[in-house]
Amino acid sequence: MTSHQDIDTHIITESTFSGVDKKFLNKLLETNNINNIEIITTNGSIHDVFKYLNSVPKLRWYTDQSIKNLLIIVDTDENFKNRLQEIKKITDRLENITVKIFLFPDNKNPGSLETLLWDLLPEDSSLKKDCVNQYFQCLNDKSIDNTMTENNKSKSKFRVFMASPYPDRYVDSILDKIDFTSDKLKSLIKFIKQS
Repeated sequence: MTSHQDIDTHIITESTFSGVDKKFLNKLLETNNINNIEIITTNGSIHDVFKYLNSVPKLRWYTDQSIKNLLIIVDTDENFKNRLQEIKKITDRLENITVKIFLFPDNKNPGSLETLLWDLLPEDSSLKKDCVNQYFQCLNDKSIDNTMTENNKSKSKFRVFMASPYPDRYVDSILDKIDFTSDKLKSLIKFIKQS
């Protein structure tokens, strides 16, 4: 276990304390033996992340320069370039700290953590994934919920997939399914390790 004084990096994510983002990142750090990082959660929305980032200059860890790296890991949602600009508009004002940004799913495409998690489901999940895809295709064919953005569709697909057989264990059952050694996580792991 890392002591608080060994922590030199904070990860800011749009997650509640017990949310998927935080638990996923904790498991990723643990699996890769990365110990010098603390995950800071917000209330779960990108606007809460922006609010937190705006407050950083007033925070003790920033003013006493005890944290050297600030990693922002959030969803791209619909537009990578816009999300990146929104964050940089705030973080460009921060001094004496290294700020790096990683946008789910892969730091280049629209989407979310759920988009990445969908791709990390094991091969033996393919039949169930096909059923979920057919369900969403049916909705589309019948013009039901056809105004859903691709990002929201991705989040919904993943939630439908994980809704059974353990709906009360939604977050934990996600982590039980994911392959944390997948090559699809290499860029995220590299991003975190280079802090």
